[in-house]
Amino acid sequence: MPVSAEQNMQLILGLRVRQRRTDMGLSLTETARSAGLSVSYLSEIEKGKKHPRLDKIMDLARALEIKPEDLVSLRPDRDLDPVSEALGSRLIRTFPFHLFGVEPSSLAGLANNPARAAALLRTFLDVGRAYDIQVEDFLLAALRSHQERHRNHFEDLEEEARTYRTERGWGPEATIEADELRKILEREYGYDIDEDLLPASDQLRSFRWVYKEGTRPRLFVNGGLLPSQRAFVYAYELGFLHLGLEARASASSWLEVESFEQVLDNFKASYFAGALLMPEEAVTRDLKGWLGAPGWDGQGLLDLIDKHRATPEMFLYRFAQVAPKRLGLEDMFFFRFNHRPGSEEFRPTRVLNLSRVPVPHGVGLDEHHCRRWPAMQLLRDMGPAPATTSPVVKAQRSVFLDDGHEFLVVSIARPLVLSSVNACVSIGFLLDDTAREKIAWCDDRTFPRVEVHLSCERCPLSPEACGDRAAPPRVHDALQDRTGRIASLQGFLDDLD
Repeated sequence: MPVSAEQNMQLILGLRVRQRRTDMGLSLTETARSAGLSVSYLSEIEKGKKHPRLDKIMDLARALEIKPEDLVSLRPDRDLDPVSEALGSRLIRTFPFHLFGVEPSSLAGLANNPARAAALLRTFLDVGRAYDIQVEDFLLAALRSHQERHRNHFEDLEEEARTYRTERGWGPEATIEADELRKILEREYGYDIDEDLLPASDQLRSFRWVYKEGTRPRLFVNGGLLPSQRAFVYAYELGFLHLGLEARASASSWLEVESFEQVLDNFKASYFAGALLMPEEAVTRDLKGWLGAPGWDGQGLLDLIDKHRATPEMFLYRFAQVAPKRLGLEDMFFFRFNHRPGSEEFRPTRVLNLSRVPVPHGVGLDEHHCRRWPAMQLLRDMGPAPATTSPVVKAQRSVFLDDGHEFLVVSIARPLVLSSVNACVSIGFLLDDTAREKIAWCDDRTFPRVEVHLSCERCPLSPEACGDRAAPPRVHDALQDRTGRIASLQGFLDDLD
């Protein structure tokens, strides 16, 4: 849960008590006895879990030889100023510590030393500012961690989607059209829905939907979306209603993330929408058939996407939801890159990595993602195209140069319907014994086996060995230089013995 103002005050009081006690060289037992408190109660105060009554504050102040008003003052001490700043920051107030079994008070009391905690938290905030890390980045990272802990499969949401389909009389093979979902929102929930305003507006045409709360909710859906995308928007709305979710954004392109509850509720509604439109049983059965085919069949995958009335992103992400739990393919990743034709930037817009191996998404500042991954190759080769261009699919066995880890990667690229940007989604599976058992064609020789890295800057391949290099290997060279210098220094010291 977010840190409230009251909790923040308790944490600061606890820090001030602990700081004063340690400065005086008093033990917890000695201070508790002097103040007439139990040791456990004083410990709870110092941890920020209890806020004592005024008479107890008076007793505690007397034991610590400090004025009561100084003990409870909102004006921070010099040593505790960074802690106050951090605990009052939007990041700490909104971060979902409960997901990790951590209480905010534990941050402030690291090693039972408030001064050290202050230094750590100040460093934490300074690093965030220096690298322009936004609160949204931390909250989305927390969501990814939540997904990874559950192997990206949430049985409660799957069951909710199954129940909803059953209640509506939709069998596991039934296709749900966008217009049918729209009518449910209009007739049963009183929605006022418009599909014409957004595409007609120069400022709003890039939004997929805009929502305005009211006694009669208003939903503006971009009529330029594909039918499958409009169906997803309506299923997403039904997810909020059916699941009783409340923390929601006002538009598809978030201008600001307000809380982790908003991030989590958005995820739940999106998961519900995917499970509603693409039932787990049907998707699992079809994927098992495709993975068990004797050879690689790219067109077969595109046919499955059409069968389930989905976009490549919707289907591959659904693939990533059923693969760990239902297909036994746990070491996998999903990522999406956007690319504007003619530019050299390949921008990661979505990533989920359930494998133990880093994959190309958040590489260092100013680094160039390795151009040898199939996603970059497809995007680079696509160029400008009308929105009606069919998706293109590519499979590749990607082998990491450094450690030999090998992934079977399937990528699908297409132009986005609401912009001049192309997008490519990829799903990859670590090629281990399990993957070779589940994917009959993983060693198919009709698609290439390519050496890859995370970025050009980290790659040891020479320009002659890699015609795709977009930047010099400065990170790799710096590491090699450092390794060589360490070896030379060690050799020098050994010779002195």
